Amino acid sequence: MDTGILLRLIDDLIDDENDFKINGNLNNLKTGLTQSKSNQPNAGKLIADNIAVIKKNATSGFYSRFTRSYFKTLEEIGGLDFFGENLLTKIDKIFTKEQYSIDNQIKEITQLHKDRVAFIKKITETKTNLDFLNQKPHYHTDEVYEIGIIIPDKDNLHYADSLEDSIHNWNLIIKGLSELTGNGTKDIKIERVDNGCIELIIEQVFNVAASLGDILKELVSAYLIIEKVRNHIKGLKKEGIPQKDLKPIEDSQAEKLEKEVDKLTDKIIKDYKVKDLDKGRENELRTQLKNGIKYIAKSIEKGVELEIIPPYTDTDEEVVEDTDDKEVKDKKIESNKNKERIKENIDAIKNVGAALKKTKEIQKGIFNLLEGGEGKIDEQENDK
Repeated sequence: MDTGILLRLIDDLIDDENDFKINGNLNNLKTGLTQSKSNQPNAGKLIADNIAVIKKNATSGFYSRFTRSYFKTLEEIGGLDFFGENLLTKIDKIFTKEQYSIDNQIKEITQLHKDRVAFIKKITETKTNLDFLNQKPHYHTDEVYEIGIIIPDKDNLHYADSLEDSIHNWNLIIKGLSELTGNGTKDIKIERVDNGCIELIIEQVFNVAASLGDILKELVSAYLIIEKVRNHIKGLKKEGIPQKDLKPIEDSQAEKLEKEVDKLTDKIIKDYKVKDLDKGRENELRTQLKNGIKYIAKSIEKGVELEIIPPYTDTDEEVVEDTDDKEVKDKKIESNKNKERIKENIDAIKNVGAALKKTKEIQKGIFNLLEGGEGKIDEQENDK
């Protein structure tokens, strides 16, 4: 477990609890249920109001930006059920059991509140102890976006030759996106390697992170489309449709995927290409990007995961006072414009998170229909 990530996670969880006071809402739920048992007026409203507040706040704050490494760490320390969607599911189950018992509801909410209070207390103590040992949370600020490439220990992916190919290809992909967006042609620098699995952490600017996020979103969409077709074919086979009648549909899947990769390559170039990019170089980058997209698709099928972690940057608006002189007002207005732009970028990356979660559901078979995307992708380019 990475201590820097653990401390950052703890900081975020404590800050969210201080801001939203969900433990207080759980205690109020217990009070409302106790009042309801004795038929006190407004008990139902107290229960409903606190459930509504928990639903609103449980997935807000720093929690809303959690990525795969956060959730993995939260699970490892035994806190997954106390936050976010898992907490809401737990509360929902308490109030929707078929056999209604207010005594059981009181008992279960009381236990949930007690356990959550104890967990917050324990992580607060852990933070204090790690601070004493000079362990500090890891924060990336300004406009740095961390790209995490998580390589599982399966399918020989941890062997040296596979890792060499993987680092080589990701270098080409990210470096190509950087050049396309006008952010230079330097080789990637691996900032950290998290343990537990091999997770390569690479720092990039927003446009590179956003373009990679768009690639992942579109690949997930393409996968789901072909998956529906495959499920449809399976259904037709069960209905006794002859294989000769199904073969044209099966053959068209590979063609469909190739076309989707072509469209996606063109879309990324159109959306992110810097204006003064040389046309000849653009064509070279297109071939490199297309091979890279196929490599990403096949990597996902093998269990490789990606996460994009936005920066920890203050985006709170500065208040422009009537008493401020013109120079101060102008600085605050300019600062607020910049903060709004950064906030929009962070929100855009957060929205990629839904697609990143879906990559875990991708199974082998569909992206194998693509030609290429194996080994070192620039060697495939040279073979053409």
